[in-house]
Formats: sequence, structure tokens, C-alpha cells
Amino acid sequence: MEEEWIYVTEEENTVRYVLGTKGKNTLCCLGINPSTAEPNKPDATIRSVRRIAENNGYDSFIMFNVYPVRSTIFEKLSQEDNKLYNERNIKEILNVIRKLPRPVNIWLAYGNLIDKRNYMRKSFNNLKTELDKFNCEYWCCGLTKNKNPKHPLYLKGTTKLQKYN
Repeated sequence: MEEEWIYVTEEENTVRYVLGTKGKNTLCCLGINPSTAEPNKPDATIRSVRRIAENNGYDSFIMFNVYPVRSTIFEKLSQEDNKLYNERNIKEILNVIRKLPRPVNIWLAYGNLIDKRNYMRKSFNNLKTELDKFNCEYWCCGLTKNKNPKHPLYLKGTTKLQKYN
């Protein structure tokens, strides 16, 4: 049976808002910014997210990002955010969250890159304010030395989720 994907992107595909699979028990993952992954064409981060989700008892995953502009090299992201992309990012994420059973489990996985652009932390805080209205439960897979939730790319597939406070 072919997997059913959720995929929300801009027409030119330089911005991705949502990528994931449909299931009954979904783990949402919040990364920093999307790379090249598409349905049936996962990149290394998506493969890691899927493995960790499965090893923690989930049958599906949905990848969101703090900032939706695609870039394989973080340093190439603009120094200034695109407010329209940020607003649509929140809208598209909430469209998905509304349809999921409660509680919605969100794995925070943005790593230290959140501190590399002035707008990233603000984008995260704006998104989290909206997510908190849905009584989401937050998880992580350990923290970096800077106290940010670790990025999935650097984790073993057997890593266990931990409650995030």
C-alpha cells in the first residue's frame, strides 16, 4: 500500500510549510528550516525523524519548521526574515494541528541554529504562542550545550523522546 503524504509548499518549491505522513498516532517535529526533502524523497533529516518517531511508537510523522524557506546551507538564509512566509508558516502548521487528535505531541528539534539568525527565536516564540492554544505536549531528544533541543540529524534512530519543560 502506498503511503499517504501531507505536503504544503509554495508553487516554486523554495518554501516548504509541511511534510509528513498520515497515520493514527502522529509525532510532529519542529525543526529549524527545510532542506530538499519531498514526499517519497526523504533527506537525511527526514529519515532520522521517521526512525525516531517509529522507535518511539508513532506510526506517522509531520515535519514543521521554525522558518519555512528551503536551504541546504543555513548560512545562505537571508539575514532578514520574510514576514509573509512566517505568517503563512503559522497558518499552515495550525491547519494541520487542528485536525490531529489531542494531545498533539511536538518534538522540538531545532538545535543551535535557532540562535544564528535574529528572527529565528522570534519566529519560534510566535509559533509556540499559537501552538500552546491547542494544549500541545512538547518533547525533545536531549539538549545541546546551549540548552536548545538537539537536531534529529545527529541522533541515533533508537533515541528516546523526553518531556521538554
